[in-house]
Amino acid sequence: MPLRGGGNLFGGGIPLAEKRGFNPTATHNHEKAKQYPQRYPLNEDSVGIEVVARHVDGSWEAPTAAQTVAINRLVGILQQQYGLGEQDVYAHDVVSYKTLGEGAGLYQPAAVVDNERVQQGGPSR
Repeated sequence: MPLRGGGNLFGGGIPLAEKRGFNPTATHNHEKAKQYPQRYPLNEDSVGIEVVARHVDGSWEAPTAAQTVAINRLVGILQQQYGLGEQDVYAHDVVSYKTLGEGAGLYQPAAVVDNERVQQGGPSR
């Protein structure tokens, strides 16, 4: 998990677990001392979106079209309601010790799924 600081990644983007060893408590204490956006969000100031999928043969099932539409609509609504940008949206495995790839690719800014714009009126890249 890279640490954020002044827009740069400390340690050249080397995950903290590789740099210091696996110590979630130390990582949490180090990060919570910073103000967002100088750190990744914590449970206390973020929203997690649960998407159900199976982990089969070392990889996650692809999201269904309905899951992708729902994720993009929900993220777009949250971005508009709270003034958030693309830089405020993270895949779960980026901000937590989880299975590699968990949450990766689920949110697709301004994506088109089944010919339907899924982030209607929301920010786009």
